[in-house]
Amino acid sequence: MFVLLILGLLGIVFFEAPRLIYKRYWKELAVFLLLWVLASLIAVSEFLEIQLPNPLELAASLLKLKR
Repeated sequence: MFVLLILGLLGIVFFEAPRLIYKRYWKELAVFLLLWVLASLIAVSEFLEIQLPNPLELAASLLKLKR
């Protein structure tokens, strides 16, 4: 199953990135790759059952500091 996950993630890049490069959309490519890396890290960590911190708890703690 892990191999399928990796193949799916790589398939997304190989499908989307060449069009962005061909059209010279460098900013869009940078944003796409950033979001793809974040999504890939989350997907792999979920597959490996690694506990990730809740982003809402982080935001709540930051809001408490500002008060």
